[in-house]
Amino acid sequence: MRDINEFYKATLDEDFESAVGICAHDRNAHVWPEIIHDCIDRFDDAWRLDQISLVEVSGAFWTTRRVLDHMLAQGVPVTGSMRDAGRIMLCVPRTDEHSFGAQLLADQLRRSGYHVVLFINRPNAEIFHHLHSTHFDVFGLSIGYDQSLLGLADVIAEARITSKNPAIAVALGGSSFEGAPSAYSFLNADLVLTNGQNPLNGMRDLMARHKVPVENRNV
Repeated sequence: MRDINEFYKATLDEDFESAVGICAHDRNAHVWPEIIHDCIDRFDDAWRLDQISLVEVSGAFWTTRRVLDHMLAQGVPVTGSMRDAGRIMLCVPRTDEHSFGAQLLADQLRRSGYHVVLFINRPNAEIFHHLHSTHFDVFGLSIGYDQSLLGLADVIAEARITSKNPAIAVALGGSSFEGAPSAYSFLNADLVLTNGQNPLNGMRDLMARHKVPVENRNV
């Protein structure tokens, strides 16, 4: 908790060096991604409750993005068998600029042994091409802007039709999803991660239910 509080204060102060130092200190324990996730939620809550200003939250998110980019650039050894753990495609729509949450989740999943392909602001045609040419167990979409929800049901339907894996699971997450997951049943997703849910645990549970054994994959 101490590191989370210190990271929160450092990012609000736009103190990049201190924020990186906190994450680097917990690097070997693989704690730093959880620190960033918790602080992102805290920024969101503080903004909603009018506890911090627009200038402060913008600066905090900007600093957090710099820290995330820095940590990911350092490279972290992947544990476990990437081939056996399963394959995941994560996407951030072209209409959405909030990508650091998806980057953080991708890094956590890779370190947990999953093979993850991350697409940020890429055309749907390119995404569908990769879904068609390569086997994926899960197709995930990170939505940070409500406008990205428009036409999302059609994107999901097309992804299922196009996918090389006819039983591909679809996961949705991001700050646009609030309240009960059942409120988004019309999108026909297998998993909807709303605020307050741990995305890593949710994706792990989904993979446990939908992963296709290696010997049965049409790679």
